[in-house]
Amino acid sequence: MDEDSENRAIEDLHVVSSVRFHAGDKTHKSGVYANLRCGCGVKQVGPVRMSSKRPTLQDCLRELGRLIQQDHGPTCVAAAQKLQAAEKDAADASTKRSHDEGAASLNANQVLMLHSRLKIIQARAAQANKAALEAEKQRDELHTQIDVYRCCRSHPTASTA
Repeated sequence: MDEDSENRAIEDLHVVSSVRFHAGDKTHKSGVYANLRCGCGVKQVGPVRMSSKRPTLQDCLRELGRLIQQDHGPTCVAAAQKLQAAEKDAADASTKRSHDEGAASLNANQVLMLHSRLKIIQARAAQANKAALEAEKQRDELHTQIDVYRCCRSHPTASTA
C-alpha cells in the first residue's frame, strides 16, 4: 500500500475526521496525527513521528492506523457509526421537515386566502340581503299605499259627497 492509500484507509475509519501531516521543526521530527470524532473524549491520536523504526511517512501512517484501531477499535467505531447514522437521520428529517413545513406554510397561505375571499363574499351577501330587505319593505309600503288609495276611492268619505 502506498502513502495515499494508507492515508485514505485511515480517513475512511468512522472515528477519524481528518489526518494531518506535521512538517517537523528544530525539536520534533515530521510525522502524522489524526483528529477524531469519537465518543470516548479523545480528540486526537498522535503525532506519530518519523524515527529509526518508522523512517517514512508511510510507516508513520501504518502505525497511526494501528494505534487508532487499538485505542478506538470496535467500541468507538460502533459509537461513531451510530453518531453518523443519527446525524444522517437528523439531516434527512430536517430536510423532510422543512419540505413538510413548506407545504404546510403553503397550505396555510391558501387557507388564509380562502378565508379572506369568504369574508368578502359574506360581506357582499350581507349587503345584498340588506338591500333585498329594504326593497321588500318599500314594496310592502307601496302595497299599503295602493290598498289605502283603492280603499279611499271605493268608499268616498262624507266630505267629498
